Amino acid sequence: QDAVFVTLVFSCSLVAMLSGVILQAMGLAGAGKNIRFMPYVVELGIQGVIGVVLVDLGIQASCGYSMLTLATSFQFSLLTSWRLTQLWLPAVLVATILWFVNKRCGENPYVFLPSVIVSALIFNIVRWCMSMDLEDALAAGWVYPRPEESSPFALYQLNPTQIYWGAVLSNLPSIFVAVFV
Repeated sequence: QDAVFVTLVFSCSLVAMLSGVILQAMGLAGAGKNIRFMPYVVELGIQGVIGVVLVDLGIQASCGYSMLTLATSFQFSLLTSWRLTQLWLPAVLVATILWFVNKRCGENPYVFLPSVIVSALIFNIVRWCMSMDLEDALAAGWVYPRPEESSPFALYQLNPTQIYWGAVLSNLPSIFVAVFV
């Protein structure tokens, strides 16, 4: 289990470093001025794909299933089951409400904190109405388990000899996709 974590940390670090190197090289080469030659349709397509991936990651974080994986395996109806809908629908509704509030209020910096407080209040009111304590909410998948307490320097204590190079090399195409996205 430690080897998996060490490999994951190494892969994420590799993505971050390669992204920085590529962005630095593009900046030194003056490639930013060429962005005006990219068609607007291509820009919208890139933004749309990034949006779909972010929505998929949000749904995967809230209910444990990837929307894209379910769609490609023709099991999309699993995502709309009532048990899973209870997990992802509140997050989507709150995100939609926050989007509308931000559109209405513009770039007001005083909107974020009240929206977080109101979201927490709504969550606790719903939980109270359902007479659900935090342990029940955890068992139902409404909240994440509390993380283990560890030192803020825990990443510096990882053993680099535990990196599973076979996993890193077999996922190299995915790593390069992450670098360029």
